Amino acid sequence: MIQVGDGIEALRLFKEHRHILSLVLTDLQIPGLHGLDLIRAIRRTDTNIPIAVLSGTIEQWAPEQFNGLGIAAFVKKPFTASQLWKTISDLRSRPSAPVPSAQKAELEGA
Repeated sequence: MIQVGDGIEALRLFKEHRHILSLVLTDLQIPGLHGLDLIRAIRRTDTNIPIAVLSGTIEQWAPEQFNGLGIAAFVKKPFTASQLWKTISDLRSRPSAPVPSAQKAELEGA
């Protein structure tokens, strides 16, 4: 596990260590780089890695903002350790579904 303090550091460390990472957990409201921008940047680099969004404000976001980002799971805060562990286990046990190429092209243009 790699824990970071802000979105800029998260993206830097993701790029540096992506070969050993099996999934990404992120909040939407993080310092330095908004969670959606972080997810878009990750998707420009890796269309397969499972991404789970952990947020207490998911319902405040329009669902279309997540279209094409290949979000594998949404976990609403507050959550228990067992809920988080179940999400991680589920994501690690299922095959990755890549972001479709049309959506990947859109991400690359973003």
